[in-house]
Amino acid sequence: TTKQPQQLAMAAAALTSDGGVTKQTVRPAKEGAAAAKGDTVTVAWSGKGADGNALPDYGEQTVTFVVGSGDVVPAWDLAVQSMCEGELAEVHASAPYLHGSSSAWPSASADVTFLLDLQKVDKPFVPIWERPLPERIAMSEKSKAEGGELFAAGDFEAACDKYQLITHYLLQSSDDETAKSLLVTGYINMAACRLKEGRFKETVDCCTNALELDSGNVKALFRRGKALLELGKPVEAVRDLANAASKSPGDKNIVSELSKARGLAEKEAEKEKDLYRKMMSGYKKT
Repeated sequence: TTKQPQQLAMAAAALTSDGGVTKQTVRPAKEGAAAAKGDTVTVAWSGKGADGNALPDYGEQTVTFVVGSGDVVPAWDLAVQSMCEGELAEVHASAPYLHGSSSAWPSASADVTFLLDLQKVDKPFVPIWERPLPERIAMSEKSKAEGGELFAAGDFEAACDKYQLITHYLLQSSDDETAKSLLVTGYINMAACRLKEGRFKETVDCCTNALELDSGNVKALFRRGKALLELGKPVEAVRDLANAASKSPGDKNIVSELSKARGLAEKEAEKEKDLYRKMMSGYKKT
């Protein structure tokens, strides 16, 4: 049973416009989660009537319920929604707020003062894609920063995992400009990781995903061009690198890679010509 406090820590606050429910914090929460509708909470409680006598023993001094479900009297629902896990509060409730719960417990016919100890707050599981967009954007920004630190440390696999989280958080929100920008960043940064690891096919895939959202992204064009060159596809590489060079003509890395790709593409073209000449020569002899 929760002990009655010797002194209250904070002034009482009205939770209803008519003053029918007031709450006075006895022990503030340290870092606990704030309770809200839909949360499952565990509350230890004691209470006394207007005459100062303790309420009858209901047999359950610690109760678990879903906030806002009507499982407890309105006074409790209102009070708990103004509390955080770990908080102890004295709640005064007038009779109108002591009825109406589905279980009619605890209820009283006159004013009651409760001492509520919010011991636990369990948040319901919400799939990532159903969370508010600002929350998902904040999560993406955090993953981007963490990925950057891992990439700088040379841990490309772990960095790629962080960047991939961005695509999980925001894939269904690409119509929002901020989300779209973060998605593109996630893909091109994943490509940078895969390029470092020599996983060129995956590099191409990541860049293609980025280019579907931003067709003129220079980094995506450059990295896909480099990967295509490594995969032995210089003609395709030239297309991407020439496109990147046209958008960023002063980038020496792009110019260098484009020159290399063109050289290999020309050699490949010469080989094809030689093969064609040999084929035609053999055809004439027959």
